[in-house]
Amino acid sequence: MSVILTGAIAATGGGMTRWEIIMARFGRSLLRALAGAALMAVFALTGAPATSPAWAVSRDAAVASNYERGLQAFNQDDFAAAVIHLKNALQQNPKNLPARLLLGETLLVTGDLAAAEKELETARRMGADNRLVLVPLGNIYLLQGRYKKILAEITSARRGAAIENKILMIRGQAYMATGRLDKARRNCQQAARAEPDNPDPLVALAELSLRQGDLPATERFLNEALAMPRQSPIGWFTLGKLRRAQKSPKQAIEAFSHALELEPLYIE
Repeated sequence: MSVILTGAIAATGGGMTRWEIIMARFGRSLLRALAGAALMAVFALTGAPATSPAWAVSRDAAVASNYERGLQAFNQDDFAAAVIHLKNALQQNPKNLPARLLLGETLLVTGDLAAAEKELETARRMGADNRLVLVPLGNIYLLQGRYKKILAEITSARRGAAIENKILMIRGQAYMATGRLDKARRNCQQAARAEPDNPDPLVALAELSLRQGDLPATERFLNEALAMPRQSPIGWFTLGKLRRAQKSPKQAIEAFSHALELEPLYIE
């Protein structure tokens, strides 16, 4: 644990950490929610006619089987197996949109950002709804530090509150990273108002306050976020950074420890 905690305490920037990759998974819930409908639509998305020849029916059954196995592995956090099954599905039918979307999301989780971007961009060219690709692409751009691309391409529209609030958060982080702190704060405040039960915007506001040296405001935002029913590992991680800034190393380690209990991982 001490090695992991040392990595956690040190992980405040300067490269992509495993923690940042896990945090990039917040768009995964949408894809999982739509996965059942996507699996039912496999035949429509592959373009198979209603009266396919026997060889086509056999191929489509194999594609569906590989997709289903990939989805099951993804839901069990067995991402290496998911990649294998999904690549097999795409080898059998490169036009299978659900498999390509899920492969892109899986590659994002594993940290293979270039490959994830390639699959998601291919899915978009194939006609994937922007509601399925914009959030994971935005997370990829965040991890790559491509903030100008986010602000140019990951923009708001009428796509539903859940998607729009995630886009607000992605844009807020891009503004924060480029020093446009007033715009970052406005985006995070707007997301907080739209989702009052979501701790993520409050944690982002706490991080912003911490960067500005406003430790009392950081404390207030974190107290509110960590009191919510939904656990926030990144909130506890930010609390550890606050305690470190307050010269309270014991409390900092306690906060980092709790973050790692909620989201156990190795931080490089």
